[in-house]
Amino acid sequence: MGGGMPKVPDYRIYKWERVPELVELNNKLAKHGLKDPWISRNIPRNEVWRWHPAWGTAKGRTWGLLTRGLLTGFILAAVSYGARRWYVSAHPDAEHWVDPLVPPRHHDDHGHGHGGHGHGGHH
Repeated sequence: MGGGMPKVPDYRIYKWERVPELVELNNKLAKHGLKDPWISRNIPRNEVWRWHPAWGTAKGRTWGLLTRGLLTGFILAAVSYGARRWYVSAHPDAEHWVDPLVPPRHHDDHGHGHGGHGHGGHH
């Protein structure tokens, strides 16, 4: 474990001319007589790595970012659900627990057609 610095790639490997997406973009612009100053100034090497094949495609990186931790989240949700089911089965009164910080709701006076309004409903 440990020991030493990680090997840093030689900066000269990162050239925009080796990136198919950037070459294609440059060619499309050239067909219309346009030039991207970012590309024409040999894109700073600290940006070209983003397109390097070792880092995958933009879609792949986006998918990886969005799904990172998803499996862990599902596992934690399943464990939480299972723990709650076990607790409720071991402590039957737990299902009827009332949070003392939440005011009780009264369902008999909210006016949604449960009788008692004096409007001639069915009795």
